[in-house]
Amino acid sequence: PVSPGLLAVALDPAAADPQDRLAYGGLDGRLVVHSRGWLGGTDAVLNQGHGPVEAIIWLGSRLVWSTAVAVYIYDMPADGIVARLTPPEDSDTTARLAALQPEEKGILLAWGPTLHRLDPTRQSDFLTDTLHADRLAPSQGALLVDASAFGETHLLLLFRAPSGQLHALVTTWNADTTLSLELPLQSARPRVVAVPGGEPLVVVYANDTPGGSQLVSIRHYPEAQRVRWLVDRGRYDQALQVAHSTPRRALRDLDLSIAQIWEASLQSQFDNHRYPAVAENLSSAIQAIVDDHAHHQAARQKAFKDFWASWTKKFIDQGHPDVVATRLPVMDPALDQHTYDALLDSLARSKPVALLEILRKWPATLFSTQNAIATVEKCMAAYKHRVGDKQVSTAHDDLEALRESLIMLYSQDSRFEETMHLLLEEGRREVFEYIRRHSLFEAVQTRTYTNKLFALDADRAAALLAGAPGLPVEGVVSLLDQIGNRVFLYKYLLQVFNTGENAGASFHQDLVHLACEFGTREELMSILQTSSHYSLEEALDQMSSLVIPGRDFGLEKVFILRRMGDTQSAVSILLQDLDDVDGAIALADQESDAALWEAIIEHAKQNPRLVSALLTSGATKVDATALVSLVDENVVVEGMRDKLQKLAVEAALQRELQEGCARVVLHSVDERARAFKEQCKRGVNIRKIEE
Repeated sequence: PVSPGLLAVALDPAAADPQDRLAYGGLDGRLVVHSRGWLGGTDAVLNQGHGPVEAIIWLGSRLVWSTAVAVYIYDMPADGIVARLTPPEDSDTTARLAALQPEEKGILLAWGPTLHRLDPTRQSDFLTDTLHADRLAPSQGALLVDASAFGETHLLLLFRAPSGQLHALVTTWNADTTLSLELPLQSARPRVVAVPGGEPLVVVYANDTPGGSQLVSIRHYPEAQRVRWLVDRGRYDQALQVAHSTPRRALRDLDLSIAQIWEASLQSQFDNHRYPAVAENLSSAIQAIVDDHAHHQAARQKAFKDFWASWTKKFIDQGHPDVVATRLPVMDPALDQHTYDALLDSLARSKPVALLEILRKWPATLFSTQNAIATVEKCMAAYKHRVGDKQVSTAHDDLEALRESLIMLYSQDSRFEETMHLLLEEGRREVFEYIRRHSLFEAVQTRTYTNKLFALDADRAAALLAGAPGLPVEGVVSLLDQIGNRVFLYKYLLQVFNTGENAGASFHQDLVHLACEFGTREELMSILQTSSHYSLEEALDQMSSLVIPGRDFGLEKVFILRRMGDTQSAVSILLQDLDDVDGAIALADQESDAALWEAIIEHAKQNPRLVSALLTSGATKVDATALVSLVDENVVVEGMRDKLQKLAVEAALQRELQEGCARVVLHSVDERARAFKEQCKRGVNIRKIEE
């Protein structure tokens, strides 16, 4: 009798009749070999007491079975266990056994997620190959629940996701996966059984499903049939993978081709609104379709262009020209011009930002620049009228993209003045370099353009026009006078002046007047010191009459007065207006004019600080008596005693020097007079004189 807890049975394939001997085991933990004879059958218990027998495989003269604690290899002729294999320390699952095909390849042994090839015919080292199935899990958290052979070269691994969904994966011992699919089963204890004979066939069954026992068969179709099966179910990506390795004749026998699969795949994705995926696959698909449809070079090129034009139109009609735009071929082979023109037209009307990006990437030779300009100009006009119908930010971005696109198109079409106009309209500072690069100086000689340039950046505009070759200063000055902005005029004339001291000489008087109003002290002084083409009197009058809060022209007046020779007035300004004692003393020292020193001494009578400066700096240049006379009880000078002592020492030294010099001079004169008298006393040879 067989135990009701039977779990595993295996027939002896080496027996004359396989039914003559079989091995079985179950929950009672016994491994029994039953042999049938003429007088009935006999049972031999080979092993017991090691837990339930989960699986049994008979391979040649050896019997292999698994329990919860180990895998046993039993040699029938030797009548004993030759090996006991225990699971790895990190494995907490019972070993699973499955026969490999053909039989000589051994047994598949699975402990947890690790698979081994078990060769029981060896004397030792029974485990020959290893595969870590957890690295092939189709999803995070999926666990390997069973495995079996799938033909002679592959394995079928059964995974269960945390949700209970089963997933089958066909792979090799080298982890080369060839098939991965979800099964319509959810089970906690599914099992996999390989059906021997013929093409690979595996049955996955489950007894714990809500609807009762269920099974799914997984078989290996010939490659062409598998392609047909995948195509019929709309699984085009997998069909293409298999089709590329399938002989073309086998595909044709089933009325299939790679081109047909690609077309069906693209159309399916397009119908399901997967536009980015379609665009990404277009290049490979069209190339495959062209290779299948045409064989001559001319026909291939025409088919290539026609397919691209057709698919581009589909994207345009669906309102997604931007998706396909970046995928269009732009190098050899290029498409017909009308394809690019149609796409640019659609981008300008619906996707202006994408249009700008495409124009930055495409060579201008691909499309009609004039057609693109006309379209963008119309779109800009339309956008300006319907800004209120859209969100302000979106409309603004679209309009800016159209303007930028038009700038690029104008430049490509050598319409430089229109480009300059748009740059000015947008307030783009690169307009200055653009004008210089394309020599558009004549184009800007209008009141409108000149005013916009200076309003955008007066300094750069002035530098641009001042450095323009052949641009007359008189013409620019006239335009700036019409504009009526004196600051613009000053900046321009200053830039002209900086190009050379004689540049714009006829306007230097105006430049001085403007510099008094708008220039810095350094700029005004540079003009006064460098130019000789202005009236000193007019400049002085301008400075005297002009009143600017926080600004005086004292130093500038001093400079002009010195150039005019009126050093007395210059010193007066230094002392009275600027209170510049050191400056006045330095001026008097430079001019070596006694009258200036007298003026300074006179002014010092009311200015103790000037007395102190004179005692320090002017001791050797003026009469010491005059300096001492400035000191009385009302004058307080810091360090008075030291300064007077220094004055006395310097005065004495000066007097000694003067007296010494006088003695030297008198001695020299006396010597020369004596020599002259001696010469006169000598006789004179009259004959020599007559000769």
